[in-house]
Amino acid sequence: RLEQEMEKSPGSRPFPEITYCNLGNPQALGQRPITFFREVLSLCDNPALLRRDETRMLFSPCAINRARKIIESMPGRNSGAYTNSQGIRSLREAVASGIAARDGFPSRPEDIFLTDGASSAVILYIQQLHHINALRLSRHAKLGCIFHFFLPD
Repeated sequence: RLEQEMEKSPGSRPFPEITYCNLGNPQALGQRPITFFREVLSLCDNPALLRRDETRMLFSPCAINRARKIIESMPGRNSGAYTNSQGIRSLREAVASGIAARDGFPSRPEDIFLTDGASSAVILYIQQLHHINALRLSRHAKLGCIFHFFLPD
């Protein structure tokens, strides 16, 4: 709405333009894409590239090695196969190790859910809270009291 207002009435605001600062879109502000992750993802989505000679000229050796390692740990050895809804186990193990190394706090792959963004993570969390709240209503009163102390209303 503000953008439309500024188009209709240039100079109506004390600033000349709107800069969108969405957390998930740093490229909109001019940041160059992080190439490594895109290379690894591309190779994981198209593993046939790993068998081509020209791939070594187009992708970094580190990205090629990481893609091979990830593909080997995927069900069906490709990114299109069904995975555990928490994410690929080896990737959750890597995340758990990274958390433990960074924070000095033990982390378990079983407690990690990999998602495709913050919004889907929040939805997953809310669904889990809803499920636990449903349990609270359907279980014995003492169990309901226990859940009550661990969940915000």
